Amino acid sequence: DDANCIAFMPSTAYAITFAAKNLSSIYSTGKILVLQDQMCSAVYPWQEICDRSNGNLVLDIVPYPKDGETWTEMVLSRLIHDPNIIVACFPPLHWSDGSLIDLVLIGAVCLERDIPLIVDATQAIGALPFNVNQIRPMLVACSVHKWLRAPSGVCLVYIDPKLHEPWTPLDQNGRGRNFDNSDWDSAKYMMGPMGYPTTFFPDARKFDSGGKPNPILLPMLQESLKKVLSIDQSELQQTLKRLVQPLLDWIRLSGTFCVPDNHAYHIVGIRPLNDDAKSTQQIIDICNRLQTDWNIFCAVRCGALRISTYNDNTNDDIQALIGALKEITRLSHPSKIEN
Repeated sequence: DDANCIAFMPSTAYAITFAAKNLSSIYSTGKILVLQDQMCSAVYPWQEICDRSNGNLVLDIVPYPKDGETWTEMVLSRLIHDPNIIVACFPPLHWSDGSLIDLVLIGAVCLERDIPLIVDATQAIGALPFNVNQIRPMLVACSVHKWLRAPSGVCLVYIDPKLHEPWTPLDQNGRGRNFDNSDWDSAKYMMGPMGYPTTFFPDARKFDSGGKPNPILLPMLQESLKKVLSIDQSELQQTLKRLVQPLLDWIRLSGTFCVPDNHAYHIVGIRPLNDDAKSTQQIIDICNRLQTDWNIFCAVRCGALRISTYNDNTNDDIQALIGALKEITRLSHPSKIEN
């Protein structure tokens, strides 16, 4: 979309807080729809405005889908049947296990019902196709240190053009002001009787956070974006699907682990079939053993062993992971037949 719709902010939490502050000035009562165990950067800002509302604003948390259910179906049901939902904030996929959420379908319902859709796409953009013209969100936040493969410290934020005039920045600074093409070094000293000039840029630059642009990080981000944009993300998903398919086949036959039915291929979350109170510690122990015994680095997120692959991973990497999981399973369940 138009580059003038993109603002620079320091983090996803900052961007979602910016959205929450602006929307809380419009809506004084109602429900804010989020997912269970959604990344906290996209939840804390809503919690804060709910806490300050004396109970008039509340979080409405969609629970994990049960067998035969999907996140998308459960979200659509809430949006369609609950007239009290005033804001929806979702990712394109759950950060713990890669479960997909169909934001095109959800965006259409939000648009029809005039529900602002706020998206944390940090775990998607750069590895999964994403189109704001199809989803029609009010705001999309994407921290660059994940699949945009850049250093930490910047979040790229898409803001719907309709919001450029009515919304206000989260912090007040000179970077977002239009000095009629005057040089900032001279204009910043031109304080009048009422203070400094107040006219904002007419586009998303209005919402750039304060502080000096990082002279090292931003050129690195530019180079990262060039490389990411040279990759077809649909083809990338197919490449990663072929790469992780042996792992998925082994999981299906293992009798020990499972993965979501509908998931991305750059993030795959493995959970124990016996999903009980001990399962999270079991997954933590597996993750630690993978690192210490096999030098395989994964992560534990919300009870899932998160496997994150990219096109610089190899078939040997996947076979090494399968071998390690087989050995861990054999030692943990000596009577289980190895697949």
